[in-house]
Amino acid sequence: MLAARRDRAAQRGIDLAEQLTPAVTVGDRGLIESLVTNLVDNAIRHNHPALFSRGTTRPEA
Repeated sequence: MLAARRDRAAQRGIDLAEQLTPAVTVGDRGLIESLVTNLVDNAIRHNHPALFSRGTTRPEA
């Protein structure tokens, strides 16, 4: 999903960074995918150029 949005982010001068560690999640897979997609799209749409947006996943301690 991030790979598909990197070009659009780069065109806006935004670097998408991720630090993804496998983490178990409970919920509807489609809704979770929509949530993450919306977060990334909003980061691209509303960030200022020359900034970055970082996504991180990790298990809760």
